Amino acid sequence: MLAMLLGTTAIMAPRPSGSADLEQLYAASEVRAAEKAGQWGAGRYRVTVAPDGSPVRCQAIMSAGDIGFGTAMCASLMSHVRFKPAQDGAGTRMYGTYSESFGYLPKGSQPRAPLTFEAWFDVNHLTVPKGWPEMGRVRADVLVDPDGRISNCVAKMEFGPPQLQSLTCPQIAAAMHPAAAMDAAGEKVASVQMMEIVFAGPGAEPHATPVVQPSSASPLSR
Repeated sequence: MLAMLLGTTAIMAPRPSGSADLEQLYAASEVRAAEKAGQWGAGRYRVTVAPDGSPVRCQAIMSAGDIGFGTAMCASLMSHVRFKPAQDGAGTRMYGTYSESFGYLPKGSQPRAPLTFEAWFDVNHLTVPKGWPEMGRVRADVLVDPDGRISNCVAKMEFGPPQLQSLTCPQIAAAMHPAAAMDAAGEKVASVQMMEIVFAGPGAEPHATPVVQPSSASPLSR
């Protein structure tokens, strides 16, 4: 069981087919319409991707701004972005989930509330064991069965001490209870879900980066 959770098979969560696809999100008509309406926002979208690479569901989770802007981001993504689908350990295409942060403030607008872009908003936080390095970020691909059971996991360090990679999948298995993905018909399906994990010491606050108003409509980098 432990060997499996440390990632001995090459499962893979969905990934955008190219960076140009994601750049189109902010230029699409849905987002431009939200901009003209004076909407803005920051948060995270989570999209369910079918085995053929098409997005079938999208949820916007806002940390600041208008929910209408998050809805526009999802509408743009569903219309304009295609993905490399998830794969199980045998290389068979399957359902999966992908998530990413977004942030936008229209040129010349004044936010109606403090706008803070939390880089780890809606990201799972785990506490490092005593004596281990205290900070790191890991991206994990997690195979979740239709009943929500985790059956496989592959972790990859993004930054921080490499020792944390070996902690990620066992802690996910022990602490996380992911919801099963649903297909276009609303049926629960097996999926490879992308998770971002931040390890921090007890009491540590999630890292946050202020949003800076851009000179034109554009994504705000983390």
